[in-house]
Amino acid sequence: MDIIDVLLEDHAVLRGEAEALTAPFTRLLGGAKEIDRRALLRDMRFFFTLFKTHEAVEDDFLSEAFCLVELDARQRAAFTDGRRSLADALSRFGSLAVDSGAKSVEAMRGVSLRLLDALEEHLSLEEKIIFPRLKASLRADMLRDVGERARAEGSWAAARSSVGPAAAAKFAR
Repeated sequence: MDIIDVLLEDHAVLRGEAEALTAPFTRLLGGAKEIDRRALLRDMRFFFTLFKTHEAVEDDFLSEAFCLVELDARQRAAFTDGRRSLADALSRFGSLAVDSGAKSVEAMRGVSLRLLDALEEHLSLEEKIIFPRLKASLRADMLRDVGERARAEGSWAAARSSVGPAAAAKFAR
């Protein structure tokens, strides 16, 4: 499994977990009376751990390779801004999740939708522009070696242990 495959797996998990964060708000629109804030906070922390882990894998294992990928100034800014937007949305979402007011529920819904949009924009940039350029710039054996190292030494083991035993089951692939 090469590093691109590892990151694409991560993308699928991140998308699924981001969707899980918006599910409580969809249920509210369908007539549910309230949101289980403890479950929401647990899911938010889990998503945050996954996202930070994904960033760490990119930083640890792809920082040099990203230098080989020719991105124009707009694409580089989009990559950096996308990460910042995601981090900001996660921070805002976490702050709102602990507030018990009705207005915070509507605000969380809005932030969760922005989070989904920012995540999709960021992941799409990687999948449509960065990953194909990495594949074209690096030998297959290098990508495979980096992927194997990322799986063995990367932050996934730390992430699994940091979320606790119940949430760790979500990491099973």
